[in-house]
Parts: sequence; C-alpha cells; structure tokens
Amino acid sequence: MRSFKFFVSLLFLLPTFAQADHHMGYAEVEGKVYKKVDNYIHEFHAEMKVPEQGLGSIVLHLHDRRHAEDVTVESLHYFYKEEAGRTVVYVVFPYKTADQLAVMKGTYLRGSNRVTYFGDAFLAPASMLYDDETLAQHVLTGGCGHLASFYFEERFHGRDHD
Repeated sequence: MRSFKFFVSLLFLLPTFAQADHHMGYAEVEGKVYKKVDNYIHEFHAEMKVPEQGLGSIVLHLHDRRHAEDVTVESLHYFYKEEAGRTVVYVVFPYKTADQLAVMKGTYLRGSNRVTYFGDAFLAPASMLYDDETLAQHVLTGGCGHLASFYFEERFHGRDHD
C-alpha cells in the first residue's frame, strides 16, 4: 500500500481534460488504481489534476477507503511514444527509495465522446529518470516489477454517446 504514495501524473490527458472541471488552472479527472496484495485486489479512488496549457506538474491524489488513507504526489517527468497506432504515455514519479522510480505506462485514447488513459505502473531505476528511450525499453521488456494498474476516463456531455 505504501508504494502508492509515490505515483502521480498524466499530462497527455491535458488537451482533452482541459474541457473537464477547472480549478485554479488544473483539469481534474477521476479514475481508479488497482493493486494486488496477498491475493486481494485493493481499489483506490484516484483523482488526477492535469495543468492546463501543459505547464507544471501533474498531481495524483489516491484515496484508500479500506484503510482511510490519502496520498498526494507530483510527477517528475513524462513523455509519450506512438506505438502500434496508439499513443502510449509514460509518467515518472518518485518512489519510496531514492534509487527507484514509479512509472505509469498507459494507452491514451481520445474520441468525440470520451478520453481514456489506462495501463500499468512499474518500478524502474532512478538512473533512467530522463533517459526516455532506455526507460521505455526497460518497461517494455519487463525489466522492472509491477506496482499497480490504472484506469482514468472523462466523458464529454452533449457529444456522441455509446
């Protein structure tokens, strides 16, 4: 559970989520984070605050209802890649030790009716913080441990619906 204290971000939801609720220059997006511990899947309510105009850090707030704990963290770095016809977003956060990072890697999909960002979070060595190519390859080849899975979504009102 403590490992969630060091997640944060997703800037590439910014252009679309800027249409969501606004509070002091940030768009707020609701989601869920899932972590398996001892054969039990913990669900965390998550709120991501993405800065409008892409300026500033992304803030992730996690709420663990089961243990009545709240955690808020800020991103260190983020980047994206086009992979297999989709946009894959990597968001890097500090982790509980100085020699490790938490990396969210997920697919970003945007349509006329909604935007989603979903995927997994992994551990990576802190030495890879600004080495985007090595970090992406490290996560892709399974060179790091799995921390959690996540799903964020924003639906657009008044647009095409399912």
